[in-house]
Amino acid sequence: MQTVNRFLKLQISKEAELQKIVEHAALICSAPIALITFMDDQLQHVKFSVGTDLEQINYNHSFCQQTIRQDEVFAVADASVDPYFAENPFVKNEPHIRFYAGAPLITNEGDTIGTVCVYDVKAKTLSDIQRRMLKSLSNQVMHLLEFDASLQLLKEQYVASRNMAITLHSFFESSSSNHVLLDLEMRIVAYNKAFDEFTVNTQGKHLVTGTLLVDYLHMDFRSDYVAAVQKALAGEKVNLEKDLQYGNRRICWYMIFEPAYDRDQQIVGVSFNRIDITARVEQEELVKNQNKSLRKIRKVELHDLEQPAQEIVRLMSEVQNSSIKPELEEVQLLAEAVKELQEKMTA
Repeated sequence: MQTVNRFLKLQISKEAELQKIVEHAALICSAPIALITFMDDQLQHVKFSVGTDLEQINYNHSFCQQTIRQDEVFAVADASVDPYFAENPFVKNEPHIRFYAGAPLITNEGDTIGTVCVYDVKAKTLSDIQRRMLKSLSNQVMHLLEFDASLQLLKEQYVASRNMAITLHSFFESSSSNHVLLDLEMRIVAYNKAFDEFTVNTQGKHLVTGTLLVDYLHMDFRSDYVAAVQKALAGEKVNLEKDLQYGNRRICWYMIFEPAYDRDQQIVGVSFNRIDITARVEQEELVKNQNKSLRKIRKVELHDLEQPAQEIVRLMSEVQNSSIKPELEEVQLLAEAVKELQEKMTA
């Protein structure tokens, strides 16, 4: 049904040619009624016709429901005596159809989407030549429809790819991170605004497509850059962190090198992206230094407490080892406090 719906929505450019084909079908088969139709699971949609104003036919009343189940021409010589069609309302009532012949419309993918068919109120048969010509007309119809379908698909793909390109370009240019695409020789294919602006600010020159990116990079990073690109060209994803000094400015980069593939999954270059993580690194360093300072302060405090604490411990030990047994609650609390102090100092 998906294929049928696609052709139902198709903008047909060859209407005159298709109308001529349906007229030829009527002429070749000596039939007063001829149709080109699409069929879904509920209706037969009449797209082009001769001898009738019908636009739709109920699927259950359609002769063509038998045709779409076959690959060749299907014909009924006299529907009034045919066990399958004798009770059909188009046979019992106006226009009292007797003869029918139809050829399926089959897409390149093998899906049947409709028919080229003819009707007559007189019983008759088709010759072999008429059958072959009716089948040939159905093939011509499909050639014209497939042409329009392919053209429409190309237009849709073009619009989709253009919209995608606009979206990617917008993201590429609005990103604060640095992005550049390299070819197999490490030359610049494309870059974003952020990368170019950074290069101008630090190197005093703009990036130029077709030139080697290595010439624009920090001297202390060039060897690591070349090694990372070579790994990416071999199919490996590389992650790097590098701390570099640009004059008085320090920048910590997080960098990603990834192979770039074409539609055939062949490596055609390298995607190089880098993000300024200086703020995060400096925050981590600040926390680390603060923790280090706190440990030093604690060490000094413990050292200052060590001598008086040892004296208290010595006195308490003498009291506990003497014949005088402490019974006062204050003495017991002092003993517990001394024990807790010892544990903290040795922690």
